[in-house]
Amino acid sequence: MAGLFGASGFVVHSVFDGLAIGLGFRVDSALGLLVAVAVIGHDFSDGLNTVSYMVTHRQPAGRLRVLLVADALAPILGALFASLVPVPDAIFPVAIGFFSGLFIYVASNTLLPRARDLAPVTGCR
Repeated sequence: MAGLFGASGFVVHSVFDGLAIGLGFRVDSALGLLVAVAVIGHDFSDGLNTVSYMVTHRQPAGRLRVLLVADALAPILGALFASLVPVPDAIFPVAIGFFSGLFIYVASNTLLPRARDLAPVTGCR
């Protein structure tokens, strides 16, 4: 079950990527295009992460394919949702603050300590 829940987390993450695209286009078409290019490049690794997570947890190939397709479609659905559902202007600054803070929290409490722990293995310091 751990593989299924973890891979589902990648799908939810991809929905938020799509929301970022849709909201970017609502602010400005140039911003939307910039966010779309960044998210598309980033989502290739999300697909790889989904598959590797499922394989690591010995999930069946059929379930792996379903979650990979879901991960690929999730940004499209998120972008459509953000494009079609009205969002009050007051939501944008709150959302940007929330997601920026979340990103900084994850980077400082999870990613940086892990990178530091790996530094002796890779020879970097």
